[in-house]
Amino acid sequence: MTIHRVPTADPADAASLLKGDAPRLIFKHSPTCGISTKAYTEVSMFADEHPDVPVFLVDVIAQRALSRQLAVELAFPHASPQVILVADGRPFWSASHGGVTGRAIERALTLALPDDPEGEHGPRTIR
Repeated sequence: MTIHRVPTADPADAASLLKGDAPRLIFKHSPTCGISTKAYTEVSMFADEHPDVPVFLVDVIAQRALSRQLAVELAFPHASPQVILVADGRPFWSASHGGVTGRAIERALTLALPDDPEGEHGPRTIR
């Protein structure tokens, strides 16, 4: 499994999660919520099947300020559970609650980063 727990709660570190060209997922998770537990299972299965896509877990309770800063930096309203697909430092897609499924993540990844070896069309923004 390639889920990396973000080691800091400092909101100033939110920008570091957004740096880089490669796609990555930010998963906002509440360890006390049953819906979030189900989403965690879905994200874990996705991570197992796609070890090349880093997944960063933010605990919305223990890392509340970081979670809120990410909402500001990404211009997405806060939700939990929530998964956000990021590439080139910007968000491409987000899902929350029951919409957090491995299939939805795969679909978003395919649509946001189409096979375009020449880079002519670039990624499509999906919200």
